[in-house]
Amino acid sequence: MKEKLPRINPDKIIKALIKLVFSEVGQSGSHKIFKNESNKYHLPQDNIYIFK
Repeated sequence: MKEKLPRINPDKIIKALIKLVFSEVGQSGSHKIFKNESNKYHLPQDNIYIFK
């Protein structure tokens, strides 16, 4: 049987991204879009799973 993946609250990830100098630049459906100087990332608003 496969192990269940841990869930991470998206609010914690958003706070961490902001501390790492990312800013929210928009939202597409349930995904928030964050950008730093060189990259752009989409973050779903549901729980986030960490893959090992």
